[in-house]
Amino acid sequence: MRRGSGFAEKDRMAAQNVADALVAHGTGRAVYLSGIVPPVEHGEPSEHITSRLEVEKILSTTPATVLTLRAAVLMGSGSTSFEIIRQVSERMPVQTVPTWMNSDVQPIAVVDAVTALVGALTAEVGSRSYDIGGPDRLPYGDLLDRYAVMAGVPRRTSSVTCCPTTTR
Repeated sequence: MRRGSGFAEKDRMAAQNVADALVAHGTGRAVYLSGIVPPVEHGEPSEHITSRLEVEKILSTTPATVLTLRAAVLMGSGSTSFEIIRQVSERMPVQTVPTWMNSDVQPIAVVDAVTALVGALTAEVGSRSYDIGGPDRLPYGDLLDRYAVMAGVPRRTSSVTCCPTTTR
């Protein structure tokens, strides 16, 4: 996810550049590490999810076999998801946990994601996507708690339930 406005256009341009390079160089396979595309119950997918899907679509317009590996939370230094977890845990000794954090995530270690990427290079399959994750599914708030315990960071949480406002 890129900060600021215009990230979808930048993603689109980058994907088209890669697609053009795949065609120009006759590359037979591309592996794209993306993010999980959750099922959408209400309304349309978010702008970020729409952009992820658009990148997959652009890459798939080439003759190359395109394998997309979709990961929810990459756990390891340098991962944006991991750095957010680390920063929230270390900088906010008291953390409110909004209801959206009750949704389950399936974190995957960076080393395991790299292993999946390497395996995708030689997998005998056609173009398609795979969701990748570690062995544990847990609510996002529990993942924050688990990180804090493992990092030795004291942290308190408080659940927050948002209520619809009423007008008179």
